[in-house]
Amino acid sequence: MWDGVASILIGLLLLTVAGILAANNLSLLVGRAVPARLRREIERELAELPEVERIDTLLTMQLGPDDILVAAKVDFRDEATGAQIEATADEAERRLTERYPEIRFVFLDPTRSLPGATGTARHTQARPSPDAGGGPEQT
Repeated sequence: MWDGVASILIGLLLLTVAGILAANNLSLLVGRAVPARLRREIERELAELPEVERIDTLLTMQLGPDDILVAAKVDFRDEATGAQIEATADEAERRLTERYPEIRFVFLDPTRSLPGATGTARHTQARPSPDAGGGPEQT
């Protein structure tokens, strides 16, 4: 009888540990957006570049525990030359990877501003809640 009770208790213990580990590792899921605070910092860093008028769309993706991808549709100044845009893209990648070593890839897509653009980047993906501990919020 005690063997059966012990087996059930061990099973419950294993189930509890598995649940705790799953909850703790939820933030490491591949394809998940970065926390809102980090996303705002990335957007601010990109917007501070001299040739950038505004960020139309900003996408972030967690590729692994220490790998983040950043992709953005960027409206550059109309007077900017191709060389200036290339230099600005290189500068953006340098700044972001220096400040946030977990950022591995930065892709900027030069684009005209979207009609009705308001000045802040669109959210076009599920993103984690501000507490970064909850599930993704849909935007």
